[in-house]
Amino acid sequence: MAASAENIGFTDHNKEFDAGGPGPSVTRLTVDFTVFRVGPTHVCGLIYTANGWVDRLTSVARFQQLNGDFELWQAKTSVSGPIAGPPANFEYVIFCYDHRDINTIRKIYNNNNGETFRI
Repeated sequence: MAASAENIGFTDHNKEFDAGGPGPSVTRLTVDFTVFRVGPTHVCGLIYTANGWVDRLTSVARFQQLNGDFELWQAKTSVSGPIAGPPANFEYVIFCYDHRDINTIRKIYNNNNGETFRI
């Protein structure tokens, strides 16, 4: 069977900040996106940083539902910071790995036309 994932579409992102209290602050990122062409073996998520790519981190997304030929996905992640802030700034790309390609794993990305996504 041939690979099915053809395109990743950005839908929305949001960032929430919790200043902590007695413990460290936490900044949470939620990203909603779509994958065009439904397939049973997709693994999707984010490759992201909160410190200018000093650390490259990965967050696997959760499949939400089907919408015609599109899969709806949501990725959530968080980073801790010092007590009372400031909130972290995220930079990321969205990925989808399709494990049904012939003799390989197809990897597609949405990097916001080379600009990465930032929030």
